[in-house]
Amino acid sequence: MDKQLQGLLGKTIKCPCGKSHSIPTKDIIFGEYTLYSIASLTYKYFPKNTGITLIADKRTYALAGDALISALSYNSSSGWVDTIIVPDKKKYGQPKVDDETIDYVLRRTRSKYIISLGAGSINDISKSVATKIKGIYITIPTAPSMNGYTSSISAITSNGLKITTPAVPPVAVLCDTAILSSAPKDLILAGLADLMSKPVCGTDWKLSHIMTNEYWCALPGKIVEHAEKQCRAVAKDIGKGNPSAVATLTEGLLLSGMSMTIAGSSAPASGGEHLISHYWDITADHEKRLPNLHGRQVGVATILTGKLYAYLKNINPKSINIANLTAQHPDWPARVKELRKLHTYLAPQIIPEVEKKFCTKENQAARLFFIKTNWSNIWQQLNKTLLPWQVTEKTLRTAGAPVRAKQLGLSGKKLEHTLLSAKDMRARYTVLDLASDLGVLNKFIKETR
Repeated sequence: MDKQLQGLLGKTIKCPCGKSHSIPTKDIIFGEYTLYSIASLTYKYFPKNTGITLIADKRTYALAGDALISALSYNSSSGWVDTIIVPDKKKYGQPKVDDETIDYVLRRTRSKYIISLGAGSINDISKSVATKIKGIYITIPTAPSMNGYTSSISAITSNGLKITTPAVPPVAVLCDTAILSSAPKDLILAGLADLMSKPVCGTDWKLSHIMTNEYWCALPGKIVEHAEKQCRAVAKDIGKGNPSAVATLTEGLLLSGMSMTIAGSSAPASGGEHLISHYWDITADHEKRLPNLHGRQVGVATILTGKLYAYLKNINPKSINIANLTAQHPDWPARVKELRKLHTYLAPQIIPEVEKKFCTKENQAARLFFIKTNWSNIWQQLNKTLLPWQVTEKTLRTAGAPVRAKQLGLSGKKLEHTLLSAKDMRARYTVLDLASDLGVLNKFIKETR
C-alpha cells in the first residue's frame, strides 16, 4: 500500500494553515483476495457480540455478499447480521442517493455498526445512514469509480438539487484488488476521470480563496498530486484493468477522499467541472434520459473547464472595461428574473444558492477592479496548480475514457445551455463565475461548439 496513504491513517496533523486536520479512517486493508479480512476489522472496531447491518445492492451482494456473511460467521465477536438490499430506481436501473432511498435504508437499520458493500451510491447511502444514527461503518469498495470512500461528505439529490452534506468517514476500508480490477471498465475509467479533475478543481478552490476569501489549505493538493501523476503514467494499463494499475488508481482515489476530509468540504475535489456534472444529473429526469456515470461526466467537464482557464489566461487585462461590465451587471430582482428564465423548473432550488454569492453593482465594480489590477498575481498563483487541458485529454484518451460531451449522448445545444447554467448550481466561486464576471462566458461557449 502507498506509504503516504498508510501514513495518514488515524493521524492528526498540525498544519501551517493554522488548523489541525484529523483523519478518522484508521485502517485500510489492501490486497488480492482480502475479503475474509472483514472478520479482523469487525473484531477490532465493532463491540463483541453486536449486531451488524450489511448494506448492498443486488449486484454487489451477488458479487461478495455471501462470502462476507461466511467470513463474519467465523468471527466469534460478531452477533447477528442483517442484510439490506437497496432497491433500484426503475428509471435508473440502480439505486439513487436521494432522501427517499436514505429513509428507506434508515427505517430498516437495526444496528449502529454498518458494513457498506458497493461503489459510489451504496457508499454514500451507508455513510449518510451511519451519520444519522451516529454509527460506525466499514466500507468495502467494489469499483474504483469515485473518490468519496474516505471523504467526510455525502453527495445526495435532495429537493431536486445535487448537494453535499457532512458525513462520518469510514473507520476502515477493505480493498480487495481482485474485485476492484474485475469491475466494469466504465466504472474504472470513471474513477480515473474523477481523479484527473483534481488539478483543475484544486485551482478553482484557490481561485475562490483569492476572490471570496474562502478558506484554503495547500495540504489537500499536495496529498493528491503524487497519486494523480502516478495514474497518468499508467493510464493505458488502468484502461486495460491491469490489477497493479487499478490498485494505484484506488489508492489515489482514497487519498483524494482524505483530502476532502482534511479540507472539511468537497472544495479540493469539486469545482466547476463537478457543477457541470451535477447539472447533467439533475436535468436527466426532466429530459427523459439516463444520467451517465459521475466520473465519465466529470472527465469531459474537466477538459471544458481546463479550456476555459486557457481562454481566460489569454485575456489582456487592459481590455477589462470595468464601467461597461458594471453597467451590464443586474440588480437582484433582474437577476432573479434571469434565473427563472434560464432554469425554469429548477429555479426555486437554484435561486437561494445564487443569492449567497450575488454581488451588488458596487461590489461587482470593486471585484472587477481587483481582478484587473491583480491580474498577473492571480495567474501566478493559479498556475501553481493548474494543469493544461491537453494533458487531461491525452490521459483520458489513452485509457479509453470519453473526452467530448457527444460521447455522453449530449447535444451541442445541451452543452451550450450547461455552460451558461452550471455556475448557478452552488454558491462556490469557480472559473465559470470568473468568465461570467469578465463578460466572456458567452463568447467562449460560441467558440467551443
